[in-house]
Amino acid sequence: MPLWHAEGGHRDGDGSGALASAVGSPQEELSSVPWAEVQSRLLALQRSGGLCVQPRPLTELDVHHRLLRYTNYQVALANKGLLPARAALPWGGGAAFLSRGLALNVDLLLFRGPFSLFRGGWELPDAYKRGDRRAALAARWRRTVLLLAAANLALSPLVLAWQVLHAFYSHAELLRREPGALGMRRWSRLARLQLRHFNELPHELRARLARAYRPAAAFLRAAAPPAPLLALLARQLVFFAGAPLAALLVLTVYDEDVLAVEHVLTAMTALGIAATVARSFIPDEQGQGRSPQLLLQAALAHMHYLPEETGPAGRTSSYRQMARLLQYRAVSLVEELLSPVLTPLFLIFWFRPRALEIIDFFRHFTVDVAGVGDICSFALMDVKRHGHPQPEAFLANLLVQPLRPPQDLSPTAPCPAAATASLLASLSRITQDSSCMSPGGTGGQKLAQLPELASAEMSLHAIYLHQLHQQQQQQQELWGEASASPLSRPWPSPPQTLSPDEEKPCWSSDGSSPASSPRQQWRAQRTQSLFPGGFQEPTDTQKEPGQATSTD
Repeated sequence: MPLWHAEGGHRDGDGSGALASAVGSPQEELSSVPWAEVQSRLLALQRSGGLCVQPRPLTELDVHHRLLRYTNYQVALANKGLLPARAALPWGGGAAFLSRGLALNVDLLLFRGPFSLFRGGWELPDAYKRGDRRAALAARWRRTVLLLAAANLALSPLVLAWQVLHAFYSHAELLRREPGALGMRRWSRLARLQLRHFNELPHELRARLARAYRPAAAFLRAAAPPAPLLALLARQLVFFAGAPLAALLVLTVYDEDVLAVEHVLTAMTALGIAATVARSFIPDEQGQGRSPQLLLQAALAHMHYLPEETGPAGRTSSYRQMARLLQYRAVSLVEELLSPVLTPLFLIFWFRPRALEIIDFFRHFTVDVAGVGDICSFALMDVKRHGHPQPEAFLANLLVQPLRPPQDLSPTAPCPAAATASLLASLSRITQDSSCMSPGGTGGQKLAQLPELASAEMSLHAIYLHQLHQQQQQQQELWGEASASPLSRPWPSPPQTLSPDEEKPCWSSDGSSPASSPRQQWRAQRTQSLFPGGFQEPTDTQKEPGQATSTD
């Protein structure tokens, strides 16, 4: 993993040539050097005096902070609900929007623009760190947003023409080779923002999402299979479109002059596209019979997070959330084509009214680290500052009794569990990553039990997995018993009586709902060694549903 591939604009150093000379490798060989080795050479060079970072030695976490300075802010903005832009739909619900153009405008407004907060540097001006000028700074930022939106609106015809030409030329060859390419799913830009951990490099994010792709796509196919009538019509269409296409192909092989006949090539193309589109409505035989819940669990083991969507509970809500993250290529293409028109509207009606919130966000969550500069305080992974007020008790309770409320925690207001979840995931990845083994004294040393609980495959939704398993058992018991008591929450929530069918796991980006717990592969011996004399294992332990999950 070369250094300049890790969010090229987020680096603070020189180009690839300077890096190659610094780590002692030829520039043409640097792209094949693993990231862990590059980072170790940088640290060794700094310790030998080749690099000067005062007033303390350079650490692995400092390197990540420099590379991902702006990215960590964007992840925190997403956790606070300020990114992406959202709009209410006329038929109910809402839609999130984060196109390439909108992301570029946000980057210009906050980080790299001439009138942005950071102005492309590593330090936030002192005026943004004080609260006495927040109103004036917010008013100035509103004017900047308005001017940028006006510039986007004035240039929208040219940008729209460029988007159409770019989409045509970039997809024409792809559609010729693969007519069904637009019907394939891929991780959206929204997913790469919302599913990203703090201090997670791009190649680590790509590898994690690649592992989650197969179970996530299988879940979407299993959760919303085509209707039987639609599948029957699709099979018939495939037959009636494929038969003449096969005949024309055989005639073309026999005599190539057949292609010279008028409209033959057009007919072959249309028949091929019709057969490909109809084939997408035929359910996959291999995927039939697979439990959507188990597939969702397998995907969440790598995704670690599924954003909350207000609306009806159950499988439909989970399907909508996953479909928003794993988009059809055609949907992504339409969003990019509409971006020149929608971007100025979102700048005016979403970001401009939230100017004061954004200014307050940077004022509250910016810290100065010696030798690194101003970074997002969430990137320090300080669980006691941004997470649960009693993280040790929170972790211990979730280890042994993930479905029961804490025994020794006072019933206070809802705690920021989502922030705790994101920080624990980042900490767990750091402690298991050989290229970043020293998280520093801010967060990693405060929870000594985290290395025992950490895993790169650690799911932040063990609560969710337990609830799914509990719901399955309750639904099975309902066939022979009356009713079961509703699931209890790990912390207080508004009192309401829900049946097991209505009970649903919750996710939240504002820290008001359960969203975290270590993965379900803990053992009683490890728990007792970590928390002696603490929480007791319940006698009626159940087998974790994720242990039998297979994505192959």
